[in-house]
Amino acid sequence: MNEDINNYSTGGEEKKEKLSIRYSTKEIWILILIISVISILGNYLINSNISWNNIDDNSRENFYSNAFYNKLNLTFNGYDQYSGDEELVKYHLRAYGPTNYEFTEEFKEKYPDIVVVRNNFTNEIVDRFNINDLDDLSEIKEDYFYEGDSFTFSSDITEKPNYVVEKKSNLDSFDGTDPQEIDFTKNEIGFKGYFENGKLTLTSTNKGNLKNENERIVFNALRTSVDRYFSDFNNDSPSYSPHKINFYISVDLSSNAFKNLENEMYSRNNEETMFFTSLASVLIALFVIAVFASITDYKKAKNVGFYKGISKFPIEIVMVLLGILLFGFLAGIMVPFTDYPVSLKEFTSKNYIVYLIEFLVVFFTSVTVYYGIHGLKSIYNEGGKSFVFHNSITIRAVKWVFRFFKNIYVKIKDKIFSTFDNLDALNKKNILILYFGLIIFGIFACSIVVRPGLSFIVWILWVFFITTLFNYAKKYYLDLVNISEKSKIISEGNYDVKINEDNTTFKDIAHSFNVIGDNLNEAVEKAIKSERLKTELITNVSHDLKTPLTSIINYSELIVDEESDFEKQKEYAKIIHEKSLKLKKLIEDLFEVTKVTSKNIELHFEDIDFKQLVNQIVGEWSDKFEEKRLDINMNITDNPVVLNLDGNKTSRILDNLFSNIYKYTLEGTRVYIDLENNDAATLVIKNISKYPLNISADELMERFTRGDSSRQTEGSGLGLSIASSLVDAQGGSFEIEIDGDLFKTIIEFE
Repeated sequence: MNEDINNYSTGGEEKKEKLSIRYSTKEIWILILIISVISILGNYLINSNISWNNIDDNSRENFYSNAFYNKLNLTFNGYDQYSGDEELVKYHLRAYGPTNYEFTEEFKEKYPDIVVVRNNFTNEIVDRFNINDLDDLSEIKEDYFYEGDSFTFSSDITEKPNYVVEKKSNLDSFDGTDPQEIDFTKNEIGFKGYFENGKLTLTSTNKGNLKNENERIVFNALRTSVDRYFSDFNNDSPSYSPHKINFYISVDLSSNAFKNLENEMYSRNNEETMFFTSLASVLIALFVIAVFASITDYKKAKNVGFYKGISKFPIEIVMVLLGILLFGFLAGIMVPFTDYPVSLKEFTSKNYIVYLIEFLVVFFTSVTVYYGIHGLKSIYNEGGKSFVFHNSITIRAVKWVFRFFKNIYVKIKDKIFSTFDNLDALNKKNILILYFGLIIFGIFACSIVVRPGLSFIVWILWVFFITTLFNYAKKYYLDLVNISEKSKIISEGNYDVKINEDNTTFKDIAHSFNVIGDNLNEAVEKAIKSERLKTELITNVSHDLKTPLTSIINYSELIVDEESDFEKQKEYAKIIHEKSLKLKKLIEDLFEVTKVTSKNIELHFEDIDFKQLVNQIVGEWSDKFEEKRLDINMNITDNPVVLNLDGNKTSRILDNLFSNIYKYTLEGTRVYIDLENNDAATLVIKNISKYPLNISADELMERFTRGDSSRQTEGSGLGLSIASSLVDAQGGSFEIEIDGDLFKTIIEFE
């Protein structure tokens, strides 16, 4: 992709410059590719013309000496450096001496101040002490004897010398031979000798048979390694060691093991050479890339697709990529020679993976160089707004951690200060003093009681505990304040106020206040209703008493004042008689209602057949029902319904009900009477009202209330009230249901 950034304005004039390789995405990639290829080709040509076997004598001798020493050291201690049929170093050793020298009489006479500790299971010496350097040897013994009978101190026991001969050899054909009697072969370079009391003595070498400089170097290297090994052996062994070592050590120059060692030496030398040539070619390539990247103008470059693309990557990913590339570069150069001891010419003539790795390293590292230089320019020009900071995973993580702990701090702060919200000024001040007083007390207590390393953690827990405790206390306090305020409102007569029982700790108290409010509200409503009924009662009673009384007075005056004939006087007297009976009936009903309401009635309970009583009352009213063409439909159980009731009062109940049916049922309709006796005796009477029932069942049950609101019908309006009171007095239930013009009465006795 090519970006056209050639047009820019200077001093109001349009200038045009040629498309530069520095500002073209496509040509930047081509440049990186070309430099990477040139770097690899140059490295290949240099490596192809270097003499790889040019190693100085001192380096060769040191390499051989280290190899021989490592072989002697590892082999004599039970390890093998190489696996195979042939050994690099041939050896045959015999060692003679007592295995328990430190526990013999000779040792104690020569070294009376030295005490050694022996492991009874392995027979190895595990410790040595000079008693002159100890305050009390018994304390050390206690430490060892604490572990049981596993150790023995030389001061506690004296043993006879136990002489043994130990052999180490990789020459199977010379198993019982004295090392001094073994002859060197034609191609061997070696030594024979003794090592006794810390002194090395060489008895025989084949130095006179050396043919060339290489054999002389090998001879010197083997001599150095033998001297070094026995010197280390002397340092590691105690100075009193009585052992005598008789040895034969040689190296076969014609063996495969020695040839492999030579190849390894050349390979390592070649590895170092190739490493430095490869490193030089990579650094030169990157230097060229750095020059190109440095001479670009930042303001122009940041609009180029190449730079836009690399700017999107976080610097951490770029650094990880760079680390992987460098690791791959080093591994690609060094690992092959470490694992395969061959000459570099042989390796490079057959394997080109090293150059492929180097190419990839140069190519992608060049991109990271562009990224780094462009990033530095971005920081210089844009500061903290640079894409390096903006896209950095580390900075994003730091910001996230900062926001996380900031949110925690804000929440803790808000939690602490919210503890004191909704408190009046005086209480808030006192509680704040108490809160911070407890916090300060916690600081002093933690500094005195708790260990220094844990005091801060304990103090944080203390702050959390105190804050939580105050939050709970605040909740209780605010709940009590809320209940107190609501109770004041209720006490002022606002009984509709409720306390939310779900959001308070004192649910029982809140529920009690709500119930009190409901009860008071219900009591007030009942009182208001009672007053209204009392007013209506006075009005109705006045009306019902006044109407017949007025008729009596008026007709009496007519009889007295008017000069009427006897027939008219007789008619007036009849009317007076009817009104007097009605007045009497009304007064009797009033007395009865008063008695029932005040529980001042006598009930004479006896077993009666309720079914028979219903049939009897229906029979008494049948003639009147026929007058109004009422069709009585009875659905009564066949079995007797025996109940313990007052017969007279129950008859009055039924009589009042059928009286209402006679007065208020629509003529020519049906009346349904059902009597069932299951768990309880239930009498259900249904009829159709002749007047619209625009009234509730409760209101219809009130005294002096009639279905005929115009009060044109006969009756006092006390029938249902008396019937209901008498049913209640006998332990039954009396209900009325109204559905349009359908009037339903339900009486139930247990």
